[in-house]
Amino acid sequence: AGPIVVSAGAREGRIVVVVSDCGPGVPQETLEQIFDPFFRVEASRSRETGGIGLGLAIVKSCAEACQGSVVARNRQPAGLEVQISLLPAGG
Repeated sequence: AGPIVVSAGAREGRIVVVVSDCGPGVPQETLEQIFDPFFRVEASRSRETGGIGLGLAIVKSCAEACQGSVVARNRQPAGLEVQISLLPAGG
């Protein structure tokens, strides 16, 4: 629901990419699990109705392979924000 906003900038010597939406967010207790391979917030979803649960696991793996990190948080009043933090090239 609503726009997806992507922004990037430098913060504390790192490159930070932020992707946010205006959807319902995810239950607080599942915020860490969304980066687990094959995890779906809605167990009723199937491959035909919502992917296989690998997208954010791949994002996390790639970020960590580049000495970076990725975190998610719920936005207020609604939405999800995923922040990817990376070292600049040559850093």
